[in-house]
This record gives sequence, structure tokens and C-alpha cells, in this order.
Amino acid sequence: MRVAFQGERGAYSEEAIIQHFGPNVEPVPKPYLRDVFESVEDGGADQGLVPVENTLEGSIVRTYDLLNERTLKAQGETVLRVVHCLIANPGVPIEDVKKVYSHPQALGQCRKYIEENGLEAVAAYDTAGSAKTLKKQGSRDSAAIASSRAAEVYDMAVLARGIETHAENYTRFLVIGSDENAPTSADKTSIAFIVDHRPGTLHGALKAFSE
Repeated sequence: MRVAFQGERGAYSEEAIIQHFGPNVEPVPKPYLRDVFESVEDGGADQGLVPVENTLEGSIVRTYDLLNERTLKAQGETVLRVVHCLIANPGVPIEDVKKVYSHPQALGQCRKYIEENGLEAVAAYDTAGSAKTLKKQGSRDSAAIASSRAAEVYDMAVLARGIETHAENYTRFLVIGSDENAPTSADKTSIAFIVDHRPGTLHGALKAFSE
């Protein structure tokens, strides 16, 4: 089974795919969330996996926009505990690391560790992409904040594990596909809707649930 996700190999989304589908799944990396949806729609992937919310950062608005715009259905979900690791090229001692690269959200979630160790934080487009870049450059004084899976994918060393400031860091992902699932005894229903931009419209829409 081919499952599309946004990001580079070793991204947390890929880790969530393996957690949900098992080790025999084939993750298909895509640069943008829209590409994940399009890959499923045109048959390039059997299903997709997209993030919808994080306990620290809140809702992933772009995902909700695409769910509302496209015709794909939510077919399942998985929740991943995000564990940030400091990873570097093999043989680089942690004492030599002066700069750390990662996605801005990951840098923010590890701010305490970065400041306590006097590291220079450098924003990059992706967590796993940071590891990929450092591997390609052969850097000996820099590290990336990414998943332990990214270290495996790019043959890098984990210098420190669990460096996030807050341990309650979870991301919920939805599995998306073209077909609707058959009803079960453990279904969860998600509803997306748009209301007019005027006072009382949201209250009016939600009022039905209390009546």
C-alpha cells in the first residue's frame, strides 16, 4: 500500500504512517499538503495521511481548508507522540555542535534546551529536511532537531533524545481516501462547515447540538 504524506523521508508524518499501517507500507513523500490530496485523487497513492492538530500548536488550518475544498474522505486517525532528537553526522561530538537547524515550530518547542546549551537556532523548511541537508553538506559543527527515524533514514547519530520543553506534545493525523468506510461500532464523525461573517452565525450553527 502506498500512502502519501507531506515532508521529506524521516518526517514525523512518515513515522505516523508506519505507526498506523505497519512496517510494510510504502510512504510517498510530497512537498506540500495539497500534493498529498492530489496524489490520492489521481491514483498515485492509495491513501494519504495529513496532520490536523497538535497539542502545543493547535489546529493545522491548511489541512482543514483542503478537507473542505476536496472530495476525499477521512477514513481513520492516529495520534503520534512527538519526540524531538538532536541528530548530527556520525562522529560529531555533542560538544562541537554550535548551530541547530529545524522547522521553526520544532525550534520553539525545544527552546529551553537550545538556550541552556548556548546553541544558535537556524530556521529551516522541515525537520527531516534539516537532517537531509546536514548529511549532504557533511557538517561537523551543526545538528538538526528531528525524529529518531530521520537519523535512521539519513544514517546520522542521535546525540540527545527527548529535548522538547514540554512532554505533552502529540499530533493527530487523519487517513484520507476516496471511499467512505463501512459503519462500525467505534465510528468518529468530523463535520466541517462555513458560516457567514456576522454576529450569531456560529452560535446558531452549534445550537442544534444542544437541542
